[in-house]
Parts: sequence; structure tokens; C-alpha cells
Amino acid sequence: MAANPASDIIDLRAVVKKVLQRWWWFVITCGLAGALAVAYLKVTPKNYLVEARMLMGEGDRSGFGKKEDFLKGMSLVRGSSQLEDDIAMMTSRTNILKTLRRLDFSVTYYERANFMVKERYDYPPFKVHLDSAAVQITGIPVNVSVDKAAGTYTVSAAGENVRLYNVQQQELMDEFLPSYRIKQTVRIGEPFVGDHLSFRIDFPEDRTYDPHSEYFFHIVSLEQQLMNYGSRLQVEVPDNKGHIVRLSMTGHAPNKEIAFINKLMETFIEGALYKQQQKGRKTISFIDDLIGSASDSLRRAEQRLEQERVGSGTLDPLGNSSLLFQERSKLEDERGRIESRVMYCGSMLQRLRASDDIRNFPPPTGFDEPALNSLIIDISRLNAEIDAESVNAGVKNSPAFIAKQRKRKNLLGQLEQLAESVLERSQSDLARTRARISEISYSLGQKPKAERIISQADREWTSAEASTPT
Repeated sequence: MAANPASDIIDLRAVVKKVLQRWWWFVITCGLAGALAVAYLKVTPKNYLVEARMLMGEGDRSGFGKKEDFLKGMSLVRGSSQLEDDIAMMTSRTNILKTLRRLDFSVTYYERANFMVKERYDYPPFKVHLDSAAVQITGIPVNVSVDKAAGTYTVSAAGENVRLYNVQQQELMDEFLPSYRIKQTVRIGEPFVGDHLSFRIDFPEDRTYDPHSEYFFHIVSLEQQLMNYGSRLQVEVPDNKGHIVRLSMTGHAPNKEIAFINKLMETFIEGALYKQQQKGRKTISFIDDLIGSASDSLRRAEQRLEQERVGSGTLDPLGNSSLLFQERSKLEDERGRIESRVMYCGSMLQRLRASDDIRNFPPPTGFDEPALNSLIIDISRLNAEIDAESVNAGVKNSPAFIAKQRKRKNLLGQLEQLAESVLERSQSDLARTRARISEISYSLGQKPKAERIISQADREWTSAEASTPT
């Protein structure tokens, strides 16, 4: 059967005519939708997005180069291979629980006005101090009505299947109350003691209470806080060559979310520092074990010294040759310290001339330079302050921020001058020390073979005795 071409044509006039015949339905529908939208905006709290960024890796940037990076593995944040592990540690249950215990979000305050509920974190209407020895209810609102004229306040709460919370142990109990009702009036200044509800409440003098508003608080268990913040915390992993991790969270109280994210990062850094301290203690223990094994070397050196004395028949084996060996040993140790100072200052100058960024630059090791160490600490502390303030775009143009940048530039100039001075002095000392070592080595070469053997054995014995712990 052939298709009818007229059936494929839409008659727009007929459609418009039908719409105009029922125009009031469209007007009513649009009016209701607009009213519902306005009502939703009026009664729904605003959500705020809070973001923070944290450097958790250094990538391919290095101050000494890969071969000379002898402190690799001892830094707080490691390379990109450890980035995912660090993120997992920071967002772990243990780290979040430790953060929440430090913040004490066990009580949250709210105000209900015109059908809108707002969390009052920055300016709570009152302050509740829970009795840690009592078992408290949790999961239902506890209303507080204040009558300053009468000097009293009324506490009321109601709910079904109410959970109980052990404040002292910070654990939810298995028991629950099938039905709970309480309404009790207490004079201001006196603690409240009721059925599974005990606390002390403070009413600041500068607070005013709207008679058309309702004020209440929630007792939130630690496990509930963990579920709340753990589910809302978002971590954005950077790309392969990036090392800036972005943490974000949405909530109704922006300052509360900011406090949580800041404390979370602080807790993670403290945990990482503690692990590095434990690594240092294990290293010290390993060194102690090596020193303990030196007792065997001491006994062997004593036996060799005795045999050489008897075999050579020398009456004074510890004469001039022994003194020369001791002096050369001290000079070799001094040469090592001077070379470390030369390498350190040279690397620092190379780093400063290439870039003014000396973050994660290690302090002097193997030699004593208090002025150099003090400057590095001051610059590192100032860099940390500048990095913390540079996150806020408005602070970058403030006079205080610009003054800190100028101060850092001046300190870097002082550090460069001091490093050049130490390098010049160290090179001169190194030349003199090498010359003296060459003179002593030539003098020892002229000594009789027997005396050299005995002196060397005595030197081994002295070294082994010095390395053995008392």
C-alpha cells in the first residue's frame, strides 16, 4: 500500500492554535516552577568549594645532581614513584582519624530560621562541653532555648532508635534507645544533667538570640566524622611529570573545611617526619653494631704489634715514625673535611648562580660552619612563609609579601658572598694540608723497613682501640 505524503507534513498552525487554546496551563506551570525554584534557593544552604595544593615530589630537579645526591631517601617528600603511596597515606583512615581528634568536631551547631538550616561554625550561639564520663545520645538534634530575662535555658530532644556514644573512648555503642524524649530547664551557669545527656554550656555575652530562630546542636561520633569527611575529600593526582597534589572539599561551612584540610596536611607532614626520625635511629643502631665489631680488629692489631716488636727487636718502636703516622692520619682526616667543605660550597654557588631556589638544600655535614647553616635555615623558613602566602592571589601584591621577597633576595646575596669566602679559605687550607701530607710521606719513605712495619701495626692498634666503644 502506498504511503500518504500528506501524513508526513506537520501542520504548525494547528499546533499553535491548540497551544493558544490552553494558554493558561502554560502560565500556571511556569508560575509554579518559578515559585518552587525561589523557595528551593531560600531554604537550601549554600555549598562552598575549598581547595588546597601540596608539593609531594621533586621530580628530576636536583641541587647536586643524581650522583652527588647523597641525601636521597632522607627528604620528607620523595620522587614520583612514591607519589601514589604518599597520597594513600595522607587519605588513609589512620591519618584522617588523627586529624579529627586534633580538631574536635564532636559538637556541631546549627540555626534554623525561615525554614533554612545553617551551620554556625565561625560564630556559634553557645559552646557545649561534653561530659566525657557520661554516655551521650548521638544522631538527633538537641534544641536549646535561651531565656536571658529569666536566666534559664531549656534543652529538648526527641527521636526513635537513638544510638549511644561513649565520649571517653570515642566509640559508638551497640546499644540504642527505642524511644527517647527529654525536656528540661536549667539555670544559666549550671551544668545540664539528663537521661544520656550531660554537658556544660557557655553562653557568650555578645550573643543575641532571635526569638523566631531555633538553635540546636548535634553530637557527632568520631566514626561519623570519619565517614563524613572521608567521603567528601577529593584528591586530584597530577600528571606523570607533575608533583602538585590538589585537595578539594565541598561543604556548608568553608572555614571548617579549610581547618580540616590544613590540619590533614599538617598531620601527614608530622607523620612523615616521624618516619624519617625512625629511619635515622635505625641508621645509628646499625653504626653502633659496626663499632661493636671493631673489637675483633683491636685484638688482631694488638697481636700483630706484639709480634712485630719481638721479631724486629726494636727498643723504641713508637718513636718518630709513630708520631709521623699519627700526624699524617690527622692531616688526612682534616683533608677530608676540607674537601667536603669545598664540594659543598662549590655546589651551593653553582645552585645559587643557576637559580635562587635552594629548597631542600641540605645543611652542612662533616664540617662546622654555623654562619652558613644559620643563613640556610633562615632562607628555608622564609621560603616556606612565601610559598604558604603565595597560594592566595591577593597577597602577592601586598607590601608585607613584597618585603619578604626582598628579604629573601638579600639573604641569598649574603649566602653567596659567605659561600665564596668559605670556598676561597678552604681551597687555601686544602693546598697547605696536601703539601704537609706529601712532606710526611716522603719522610716516612726514608725510615727503615722494620720501623715502618712496627709503626703501621701500632697505628692500626691505636685506630682499632679508638673505634671500640667504652
